[in-house]
Amino acid sequence: MDDETFETLPLNNRKRLLDELPASNGIYIFVKGSEIQYIGKSVNIKARVLSHIESAKLDAKEAAIVNNSDRIRFFITDNELKALILESKLIQKHKPPYNVRWRDDKSYLYIKVTIKDTFPKVFLSRRENDGKSRYFGPFLSSKIAQDIVKTTRKIIPFCTQKNVTKRACFYSKIGQCKPCPNVIENTKDEVLKKELTKEYRANIRKVIRF
Repeated sequence: MDDETFETLPLNNRKRLLDELPASNGIYIFVKGSEIQYIGKSVNIKARVLSHIESAKLDAKEAAIVNNSDRIRFFITDNELKALILESKLIQKHKPPYNVRWRDDKSYLYIKVTIKDTFPKVFLSRRENDGKSRYFGPFLSSKIAQDIVKTTRKIIPFCTQKNVTKRACFYSKIGQCKPCPNVIENTKDEVLKKELTKEYRANIRKVIRF
């Protein structure tokens, strides 16, 4: 993402912030001079930036971000998932001090896909350690990784349950694990079972490509 693709507004001009910040999905960046201080994403950039400013009156973290910035850069994305992914990439690239300083993990986090399993699962993992899975990351924040998994699952259903049981999992009931490996494993019809397995693995390939 090039700097020139971002719109920029002065942080001390509340009227311009109210008038010109979009109430849309996207990325916002607190900047001082040429230095990036903090990168965030929101489904409503205007509301989130104004929330930072208001919270700075009471919260030390927010005060540090706002008081050490003089401008806001922002970029609109088509949807929340694109904002999540772009936020993660920009944080990894620039390592803004206030993203790193309040990082919520002791080590970087990965999204792990157990591709060697009959029914590959998607988990969060602290390290690349088994030689049998695909890893995506690392992510500075567990919240970013969790949000990416959660949002992706709404589009492409997959399973995160480690052990097979005799019942369909909760997420299968809301369409986020479909077809459910628990259901597939307990299917007696071998032809149907093969078709469902194929469908599930196709979903996992979509997740990996995505």
